[in-house]
This record gives sequence, structure tokens and C-alpha cells, in this order.
Amino acid sequence: MLLWGALLGGIPCVWAQAPENRRILDVQLQTYPDEYRINVRLNELTPFELTPSRPGRPLRLRLARAEVDPEVVARAGSNDLIERVWMTPTESGVTTLEFALVTSQVEVTHHEIAKPQPTIVINLKLRPGVLLPSRVSWSGSPTPSPAVPSPTARPRTSPTPFVVAVRGASSETLRGSASAFLPAGGGASPALPYAASAARETPGPGHPALPVSSRTVAAPRATPPPPVPTPDPAVEALRPYDFFPVDRLVLDFPGQADLIQLYKDKKHEEALVLGLKYIEAPQSKFSLASLLFLLAECRFQTAVSRSAVASEIEPDWTSALNYYRQARRFVPDSPFDAISTLRVAQALGRLGRDEEKLAVLAGLKRRSGLSNMPEILLESGRLALDLYTRSPSAEHFLDEAQRDLERYVRDCRGHADYTEGLFTLGEIRYRAGDDAGAYQAMFEAIQRLAGQETRIRSSVLAHFGLVAHSLGKIDLAHPDPEGNTPAMRVAIDGSRDSGVKMRYAKILESAGDRIGAAAQYGDVLHDPLVSPSPEQVLEATMRLTRFALDDERAGQSEAGIRVAEYRDPVGSLWALYDDTYTLAGRADLLREIVHHLLAQGRPLEVVRTVTPFLVNRKYLPEEIERELRHSVWDVMADAMEQFKQRGDYLLALRAFETLGPFLADHPRRVPILLSCAEVFMEAGLREEAQNVLTQLLAGTAFGSLTPSEQGRYALIRREMSLDPSKPEEFKEKAQALLGPDVDVRTRARVLRRLAEVWSAEGKRAYAAQVYLEGALYTGLPWRERLGFYLQAAQEYARGSLHSQAIAVLVQGIRDFESTGVSPAEAEPELGGALVLLGESFFHQGDYSKSAGAFERYAILYPQGPNVGAARYMLGKCYERMGRDSDAVSQYDGLARIAPTEPFWGKLARRFSEQLRWEEKNPHLMEGVATP
Repeated sequence: MLLWGALLGGIPCVWAQAPENRRILDVQLQTYPDEYRINVRLNELTPFELTPSRPGRPLRLRLARAEVDPEVVARAGSNDLIERVWMTPTESGVTTLEFALVTSQVEVTHHEIAKPQPTIVINLKLRPGVLLPSRVSWSGSPTPSPAVPSPTARPRTSPTPFVVAVRGASSETLRGSASAFLPAGGGASPALPYAASAARETPGPGHPALPVSSRTVAAPRATPPPPVPTPDPAVEALRPYDFFPVDRLVLDFPGQADLIQLYKDKKHEEALVLGLKYIEAPQSKFSLASLLFLLAECRFQTAVSRSAVASEIEPDWTSALNYYRQARRFVPDSPFDAISTLRVAQALGRLGRDEEKLAVLAGLKRRSGLSNMPEILLESGRLALDLYTRSPSAEHFLDEAQRDLERYVRDCRGHADYTEGLFTLGEIRYRAGDDAGAYQAMFEAIQRLAGQETRIRSSVLAHFGLVAHSLGKIDLAHPDPEGNTPAMRVAIDGSRDSGVKMRYAKILESAGDRIGAAAQYGDVLHDPLVSPSPEQVLEATMRLTRFALDDERAGQSEAGIRVAEYRDPVGSLWALYDDTYTLAGRADLLREIVHHLLAQGRPLEVVRTVTPFLVNRKYLPEEIERELRHSVWDVMADAMEQFKQRGDYLLALRAFETLGPFLADHPRRVPILLSCAEVFMEAGLREEAQNVLTQLLAGTAFGSLTPSEQGRYALIRREMSLDPSKPEEFKEKAQALLGPDVDVRTRARVLRRLAEVWSAEGKRAYAAQVYLEGALYTGLPWRERLGFYLQAAQEYARGSLHSQAIAVLVQGIRDFESTGVSPAEAEPELGGALVLLGESFFHQGDYSKSAGAFERYAILYPQGPNVGAARYMLGKCYERMGRDSDAVSQYDGLARIAPTEPFWGKLARRFSEQLRWEEKNPHLMEGVATP
């Protein structure tokens, strides 16, 4: 069920957890007589948020957990109100569709259709008195139409570049050739929206027309007030192309000289107003065409200057784009067509419609005489490089960019932007993996800047540093404070390019700087401004966890590395495993997880992790399967031991049955099988142990076993011959397995079975003595020895020999304390000993010592399995000692936790009420014996 949230701009905001696999099937734009409509059809409705359009901002539809194919958005097209549709990248499970409207004066309503085709319907209606821009009819005399502003596009920002003063350069090294100064702040270019529309060079049905004046001339726009901010780098890139051939204009109406002079004086807004005044003046068709192109150029230059003067006022690039298109449509064979087409491409790029821009530039390059035009080559090279940067899989963009820029560098040496062209070519070669070519182009650009104080983009500086390091020109791992390396390192540190980060991290890692390398890998994984590829995420994670693995094997830790992949490598690898959808990638991650578990001494988790994958062998490459199989078998005996200690005998059996078939080619097959048989014997699984020994001899002759292996095999066979159902025979044969030549583990198992035989015959004291003999085996772990003490005391207690039970328990607890092990690690053995000690003292009537034992248990194990019984018995001890108030307090405390201790809590409540009643009615209790 969807939960309605707060209203956002009058539109309900809906969010709730949604299932996966929700997809956008289609996006349709429709026009009706009095409204416009957007239909977003999905395979299943999903929570969404609708944000109405505002001046300079598009209409946004955000959908939770919904996937969309960019081709679906590309098919949406446009209508009279909606200029363009695009999709922004999916982040945190949210997909955003954005609709650029011709005007923001729109009323927005919506509803959902759940069946039969789930659809989100958005109705758009112009507010009263608002008109759409009308079209110009070019047949006959132009028809006047009101000038309505078109929607504005979001400006793109670029990183603040470094200021580099180049004093001179050598062709061999950069040492001492330049000094770099960091800016006060920097930024990163956001990802451009996906260009949804197909490339068009002619105005479509949704393009606003060129504004044509009526008899009343509109007043010029006011110039934005100071202060003047830093010019937008994207706009600055357009400034060198101010080469509109105004002197070739042929205008044959009065006042044309004033119009041209205004343009030459860069008074573009005034020229635009004056030109609109003369657009209906009598003139030739060629003159009208010249005037239209001049007005379009004025609008373009106005947009450029407005963005550069005041960044908070966004240029109306859409209007400039449509003015050029309509001018070209009116006179398609004009001599101004080439420059106008280039302007169209530039405006498309400013609007973020790069794929359309690329198509326009490609068409220009195919024209006769324009293939070597410097501006076209540089624009197309820059754009193709930008597209490749955002889509590295599109290598054809990189190839095209390299061809264009190499032609530019070869044929256009005198161009004003030649140095920028060299830097761009270096960037292209860097991404193509040509370090030598990249260094040559970038270094030549730096040489041309000698003696100038020029701004160089930080990305260029970072790439130049990396290629110079790879060629041995500088050493980024050991920076020279007198040279450029510190500035280059700062540029790389501040970069948001995942490729730069990864390459620099490997340089630092090779130089032994693991802390610095880990910081770079950590930025790739955790910096929200870095967008790494899945392959880079996998590689960075593996590098960091490898650092952790090396330190785990060495028994040390690097305090300076604080990233999660180093601190919790197993958890990080499992998280990455869940996000990896290739079998090869998952297999590599599984192998790394096993390596870490082995280094951390966690064999039980190794077996649990690998067993399911070895069952389905087809999902693992043969090499990794073999490695995992051997890793598991190497720790199988340890894992079985942990299974036994936890009492998970069924899991131990399943693990062996699963992994047994993979044992045939293991080099340690025999000792591993013998260890598993011993563990099964210790767990009492005699039949399973017999199966293991049968499997051992099925693949190996007994005579080929080593003397040690033959001895172990014979001991297991002799132990298996002991049959508890034949007590006398068992007692006789058991003595042969209790000699000093038998290993201590086998003797301990035999003693345990022998004690069980004596106990079954009711001879508790004999059984206790056998258990005590096992407690004296110093070769056993402390837990087993304490267990023997506890079992001996239990046998004495069952025979009502409480004094002997107390003596055994006291000795067992003292032996445990001498090991230095924390009592918290000794539950349930130590806890069971304390409870039994308290009960034994209680049966002897020593209530003070009994209370001490129960108090110690309650303090050591407040959440222990026997805490309810211990607290109840503590209350009984207080009661027997005449401390009724303490008994009532103990009972009440136990009653308050009745939900976790229902039996003991209910019993405690009853005795608490009884003691209170006795306290209030002492005369009724005279002569009544206390229970």
C-alpha cells in the first residue's frame, strides 16, 4: 500500500518501499484542444514524486525503483508545449524524467491508472492569459507574432582550472619549468542529461518561432547590474568563434548602416530591437535573409554575453537555437548557412543535447570546403571526447575525436585556439592509452605558453602528470618540491576521474605507499562525486582487501588505513558479491572471501561458505573450484572439531557428505579422512566413521599408508570395536586403549564411553572416578577437562554423594581459574559447575555457600540459560537463612522478567506473595513448620 507524503508544490509526493523489476515501458506526449498530456506507462505502478516546472527549471518526475531504457525516452519526441524530454542517471534507486517546457506558466494535475496498463498521467494546461510562441509563415510577407521567451537550460559548470605561469620548458623534463598555484575552490562538472531527441537541423513542431516585431518596437532588455562574476568556462569556449562575416551582409533598407554599427560595437540587444523594427520594411529576399541571420547572431551573442556577465541569469539558448533554424529554413542556400549551422551545434551543446550536436557537426564536415574548418574540427573533437568520457564503451567517439584533432593540429597552427587543441589532443591520446603521444601534445602546448600566465584545467594537469610519470620524466610517488610534481599531485588528489584515481593509486602502491594508495582506492569507492565503472569498483575493493589479507597473514594491522574494505574485508566482499552479476566475478570474490576466512582462523565459516558452491560445480571455473576444494579440505578437520564443540553433528555430517566426492585427487586425502573419522567417533557417530574408513581403503591400499597413518587407522578400528551394549566386553577391551602409547584424544573418548557404561549400571562412584581420570589429562583443552570435572560431579550428585561432588567441583573451578581464561568464554561448563555447586551446598544445608555459588552465576551470566533457576534458588537460600526481605526482593526481581523466564517467574511470584502474607499474619503461622 502506498503512503501519501507531504505536498510538494501542490503535487502529492508518494514514496514507499517498492519491489524490484519495475520498468518504464513507454513515454508519450499528446496534444489536445485545451491541454497537453504526458503518459508514462509502466509494467507496475511505483512510488513517484512530481515537481512542477519553474522559471529556468524543467518539470521533473522522480520514480522509485523503476528502470528505463534510454531508447524509450528518445522515442518521446516533443509537442507544442514540451520542447524536450531527457533522463538523468539513476541514483539510490530513483529514476528522474525531466520535461523542458516552452513556458513555466502551466497548471499541472495528475492521476494514476492501475489497470489494465499501469500509467502515470500528467495533465498540463496553460494558465489563463498565457500564449505559446506562434510560428512565422515565410510564404509571402511575414506575420507578426509576440515574442515569448523560451525555456532556459541549466548551465554546465567546469572545474576551476589551475593557474600555471610557464617560464620556459625543456623537451626532456618539466623539472623547474613551471610553477602551479591552487585556486581558492573548485568544482566538478555534473553529468549531462541524456539527449533524448534525435538530431534535427530543421525546426520541428515544438520549436518557437523567430520573434517578429509589430508596429510598436519593444524596449531593450535591461543590462544586469554588477558585480560581474567569473565567466562561465563553457561560454568562454564560444567566444573565439565570434567570426560572423558581418561585412558580407547585403542590406537594402534605410538604417542598415546603424544596425551594422550597433552589431560591430557589440550592442547586440539594441541591434536586435532595431532589426525587428526593420524586418517588415520593403527589401529584397536576399536582404531579408541577411537581416534574419544578423538577428539570429545578435540573439546568440546576447545569450553568450548575458551568461558571462551574470551567471545567475541564464541565457535563453533555446530561442537562439530556433532563430538560426528558422533563418536557415527561410534561405537554405545562404552564404551564412555554414556559420549558422555551427551556431546551431554550439547552442545544442549549451543545452546539453550533445548527440544532436555531434550529428550536426558530422553533417558540416561532410560539406565540400568545410572538412578542414578549424572551428568545426575543434568543436567536434571536444564533443566526441566528452561523449567518450561519459560512455567509455563508445570507442568510435574516441577514434573520431582523435582524427579530427590530429587534422586540426596538422593544418591549423595559426588558429587562435591552437594551444587548446593540443591539450585536447593530449587528452584524447591519454584516454586511448598512448602516453607518449599524450605527453608530446601536452608538452608542446606548455611550451607555446612559455612566458605567459595561463589557466590550465586541473584535469589536464592531472593527466599530464600521469603520462609524464609513466615515461620516467617525473616521479609522482616521490614529488620534487622544486618542480611541478606537488601541484600535479594536488590536481590528481582533487580529481573526480575514477581512472585517474586508480592509476595514481597503483603508482603509490608500487612505491610502497599503501596508506596513500588506500586513500585513492577509498575515493573511488566512497566519494559521491566519483563515478567508477563496475570493473573499477571490483578492482579497488580487491586491492584494499588484499592489503588486509597480507596484514592478517602477518598478524598486524595498518592504523593509517581506515576504509571499510580494509577494516572489514569479509563484509565488504560479501556486499560486493551481492552487487556482482557475472559468474567469473562472483567466483573471484568467493575465493577472496575464503582466503580471508582462512587467514582469520574461521574454518567453520569456510566450510559453510564453500559447500553450496561445490555442490553446483558448473557455476565455478575449474581452477577456482580446485582451489576452493583444497582450501576447504585443509581446514575440514578443524571445522569438524568446531561442529562437535557446538553440537552441530548434523551439519558436520552434511558437510562431509557434500565434500566427500571431491576428495579423490587431494594430496592430503588420507590424513584428512582419518581426522574426519576421529571427529565422528568423538561425536558418537560410529556408523559414519565406519563409512569414512571404508572410503579411505576404497582409494588407497592399507600397505601404502605410512606407519603413523596405519597406527591411527588401527586405533580407530579398535575403538569402533567397543560395543556399549556389551558392558563386560567393553570394560575388558577398553583397558587396551588407555595405555600411554595411545594418543590423549582417543583415551579421552574411551574414558567417556567407559564412564557411561558404569553409570548405566548404577555405579555412580565408579563412573565419577573414570571421569576424574580424564580430567587429569593435561594434553586436553581446558574446556574438555572442565567438562570431565562437571560430569564426575554430576555422577556423585546423582548418587547423593554431595560432599564428593563439592570437592570435585571446587577442584575443577580452581583448575579452570589457573588457565587465565575469561569466565565469559566458559559458559556452559563453568556455569553448569556453579549451579551444581550451589545445589550440592543446598542439599547439605550450607545455605550461605549455596547462595554464594548462585550469586556468582547470576553476576557472571545475567543472560545465561540457568539464570532463572539460579535466582530462584538464591531466593530459597535467603528464605532458609531467615532473610525474608532479601528473598522477597529476589523473587520480585525474577517475577518482573517473567516473559523470559515464565516457569521460574511464576514460581517466584507465588512464593513472594506467600512470604508477604506470612509477614502480615504471623499469628496464623505459629506452630507451622517452614517448608
